[in-house]
Amino acid sequence: MRAVDYLAGELPGPVDAIFMSNIIHSENEPTNQALISKCFRALAPGGLVAVKDHIMNRDLTEPAAGAVFSLYLLLTTRGRDYSFDETAGWLGAAGFIDIHVTALPRPPFTSSIVTARKP
Repeated sequence: MRAVDYLAGELPGPVDAIFMSNIIHSENEPTNQALISKCFRALAPGGLVAVKDHIMNRDLTEPAAGAVFSLYLLLTTRGRDYSFDETAGWLGAAGFIDIHVTALPRPPFTSSIVTARKP
């Protein structure tokens, strides 16, 4: 495991897996698209990316805790909580395949994990 500054330059690679926890909600859409593209470049073929965050439904109302948290984010960061469709769109545009979302057990979690694979 290696911690990196995802905003500074390229991510080190090639690696077999990248796990991002509670990152995309702090950033705007262009930054997230650039980050997902960096992940793609850093992964070895067949590598896996996992994005854990509040992954919202299409109309951004569920999970309810994510919708409330998103209001806070709009006031204090440049981000918000994003839907699965938005997250999957960034992954697909970067070249990822096999994009899936898995809700974490509730309670205690209100997050999900989106996974995708580099061909």
